[in-house]
Amino acid sequence: NYGTEGGPRPDYREWVNALTASIQSKGIDDPDILEMLSDRGITHVYIGQKQGSVNSPSPLLDPDHLNASPHFIPIYHKDRVWIYKIETN
Repeated sequence: NYGTEGGPRPDYREWVNALTASIQSKGIDDPDILEMLSDRGITHVYIGQKQGSVNSPSPLLDPDHLNASPHFIPIYHKDRVWIYKIETN
């Protein structure tokens, strides 16, 4: 819906897509990405049952990668659903 509805800022669609592109190019553990997440007030990561394959041929986030990172603390896991708290400090 973010592509067809008005967001909280005039460049909302570009702002959202810039985060996704940055994660794809640098990886979610990159210090710039962690800072970007913090600046945007993003505190948690959700990986759903379809693992991101709903709108993309390949998942953007890999639970194995997040589980190995000190920046992502798993707080919920059932089946293929994961929720992580982001630790940037």
